[in-house]
Amino acid sequence: MFAQRLALCALLTLGASGGIAMAQQAKPQYSADDIVGSFAKPKADQCVSRGMVAGDDGVCEPAKDARGFSLPTRATSTPSASTPGRSTQARAARQMASISQPAAAPAPHRDLLITFKLGSAELTPQAKANAQVFAQALNNPKLAGMNFEIDGHTDATGAPDKNRVLSQQRAEAVKSFLVAQGVSPARLDAKGYGEDRLAVPSQPYSAENRRVEARRSE
Repeated sequence: MFAQRLALCALLTLGASGGIAMAQQAKPQYSADDIVGSFAKPKADQCVSRGMVAGDDGVCEPAKDARGFSLPTRATSTPSASTPGRSTQARAARQMASISQPAAAPAPHRDLLITFKLGSAELTPQAKANAQVFAQALNNPKLAGMNFEIDGHTDATGAPDKNRVLSQQRAEAVKSFLVAQGVSPARLDAKGYGEDRLAVPSQPYSAENRRVEARRSE
């Protein structure tokens, strides 16, 4: 009878420890393919906003103009009293180009959904699961030639100088984890912005502001 009770206690202990281990094994919140899709190829509207088109290799390229052109003849190229000179025409063309030139689209970026223990730079089990998937994506051939900035952000809780230090520590912690997963450190640049770039400016203390983003370096 005593032996049976010992065996039962042992089974319960093993079951409890196994349940804790299962709980600590967090599942990633996105896949490596999701990350590759976010960075490998710019969205068509991003290229259009630059006055360009998306090439097959995922790089924005100048739009090809199929229209031909002709050189002016001697008769038409000679400025007259009623025709502005070449310098005036060139200046006007440059002004029109500067006005019509669209603003450059921001570099692709993504929230990595990296969380930390309160007030520390220690990654949670969920953060490690997500960061491991991100590392797998960075080792994908489609992203092999790209560099990334790892940006750390905090909310407005606490002193701004301490928030900046903490955000830098968290960005460095993510970089170190990625390097441990086989990503070259030369491809990663860790930067902490503290509370300077709130995701939700109207709610400066929101948890959504405490984040780590990956931004493709241009």
